[in-house]
Amino acid sequence: MQMLSLLGVNFDGPYLAIDDLEAGTRTVFAIEGQTFTISKHPERYCVGAYDLMTQERTMCENRQELPSDYKETSCPACADKTGFNPSFYNGGGISAQQRAYNDTPHIVYLAYFSPRHLKVGITSAARGELRLLEQGARSAMILKECETAYAAREWEAKLCSIPGIYESLRASEKYRLLTSEAHDPAEAAALMRRTVRETFSMDPTEPINLDRYYSRDASVLSCAINEPDNPSDAMVAGTCVGMVGTIALMEQQGRVYAVSLKDYVAHRIDYRPDEVLYEYSAPPEQGSLF
Repeated sequence: MQMLSLLGVNFDGPYLAIDDLEAGTRTVFAIEGQTFTISKHPERYCVGAYDLMTQERTMCENRQELPSDYKETSCPACADKTGFNPSFYNGGGISAQQRAYNDTPHIVYLAYFSPRHLKVGITSAARGELRLLEQGARSAMILKECETAYAAREWEAKLCSIPGIYESLRASEKYRLLTSEAHDPAEAAALMRRTVRETFSMDPTEPINLDRYYSRDASVLSCAINEPDNPSDAMVAGTCVGMVGTIALMEQQGRVYAVSLKDYVAHRIDYRPDEVLYEYSAPPEQGSLF
């Protein structure tokens, strides 16, 4: 029995992590350039715990099956081991792990998703650009380096109170932007510099083009990325040519389709290498968007 427990983007490109629940092993492997089909089953299992300080992930000792109405991806025991509350500033208690984490250096960043979608957030300085990659930002700028998460949060709250600046973006909105708007790194850099200088009254730092991490083929993200008109909620198929956040870029018959893997996390899956068991389609005119 296998479970898709973790997924994301590292500095070498897209990867998946699959837990073998029977063997008690976790396998992490690159998927860019690989052809495969992932089939999702309704059963869900705990993805394990995450160490805030070492950034290491461990499998759930009990391979705990999660109730169908349970919204989280970690069982209560693993959630307690992790001890992370992303909204620590809204109350609800802070664990010893979170207190230690909050006392480490943090950064305030500006994430660019489109000319009309700029988001401010914070993350541990040790995680650097990884947090931006997890979110699927196309470009970014580090705004401020702070000694603690508390100081970073004060800056985040201040900047997010400015009209037109987002504090969060739904996954569905990120998907819409990826499949409907082209990303011009030069345009993004100019807009971020102008926003930081004129709107935030801060000195801009060097903009970061994050697209280079999402695919080794620069042309993938400069061409049309299609939304399938026949999406499947239980199958991902094709040749992976990149991944933006949790959105896999799957190529079939010369076209690239955006397929979200977010809802596959924690589910039991079948992973079939070298097989394409589902075919996507999209209207021809979608290719004219870029």
